[in-house]
Amino acid sequence: MPNPKSAPSDIAALIEAIFHPRSIAVVGASANPNTPGYDYVSSLQKFGFSGDLYPVNPRAEEILGLPAFPSLRDVPGPADYAMRGPVDYLHSANTQGELVRPFVKWDDEASTVDGVLDSIVRGYKIANTGPKGPVYIAFDLGLQEQELTSPITVHDIDQGCFQAPPPPAASAEVVDQVVDMLISARYPLIVGGRVGYLPAATGPIRELVELLGAAYRDDRTFVCMQTSHPQNLTGSPEVLTKADVVLAVDCADVRSTLGGYGARRHVFKTKGAKRQRVIDLSQNESASRTWNRVGGAIADTEVQMLADPMTGLGQIIDELKKRRLGDKALAARAGRRAQAIAREKAALVKTQRQLLA
Repeated sequence: MPNPKSAPSDIAALIEAIFHPRSIAVVGASANPNTPGYDYVSSLQKFGFSGDLYPVNPRAEEILGLPAFPSLRDVPGPADYAMRGPVDYLHSANTQGELVRPFVKWDDEASTVDGVLDSIVRGYKIANTGPKGPVYIAFDLGLQEQELTSPITVHDIDQGCFQAPPPPAASAEVVDQVVDMLISARYPLIVGGRVGYLPAATGPIRELVELLGAAYRDDRTFVCMQTSHPQNLTGSPEVLTKADVVLAVDCADVRSTLGGYGARRHVFKTKGAKRQRVIDLSQNESASRTWNRVGGAIADTEVQMLADPMTGLGQIIDELKKRRLGDKALAARAGRRAQAIAREKAALVKTQRQLLA
């Protein structure tokens, strides 16, 4: 019963909510025609209830064509107090972005229709700017149901200002340094990481491996190049030890890629220590906030090639082709090394087949 001391306007609002509700939740709703829970939902539909109807049943997914909710807390509703129905008060959340902020690059909760449009185009631009990642944009239910009183202007997203900027490239000096290290290596090794998520990465990875006559291996669970390629030594226990120069392409944890934990954890800290020469081609140092702890100690890299991995691969390949045109011996040396690595591949495959036999 209403409080006798309540103001007349408050009592009127309560009565209005009872007789003209915006939404109704039917707790105990059922898909069984022989139950009252079925009759309640069916009657509201037949008599033309125009508001939102929420069947609540923890064991049902749909009742009479309506999505069912396991509890009242799961029923959606607006954030604005003036727009909430009785059910809405039990579940409405403040700043939904707080729930996902550790997992996304950016989040926003627009409060106007124009703000929604602005948030979408900004979120699109941020998500597609490297290092790429998800964004989260929340729209209050009250705003979603708000009737438009005038036309809205939709962004023409083909304009440059709404597009992600070009992927970053490394400087010419860094590209020269990287290529110098690779062509002077006795046994160069290319390791492919997250770039393997992109089908378009296979071609450039393979081209670089073949131009250099380098060995190749995949990092962790990624697959960047055909397993059957004669220079793909993924699975070889010796390939990392034999390499004197390693190019890590978009590897999330370069120290792990190099086997730098355990007994070798402190080797890199001493300047004069003997170790591999490592190139890290990635945007790891520009990575956005993250909830997990990928990587431990700073990777043992001699050159940090901070660039979009695909762009960086293209830069290395272009420079390497120029060098090969000016020095025919480079191609011959790469060819001899590729043949030797192919023999290693054949021996590796033979061993693997024997283990599986």
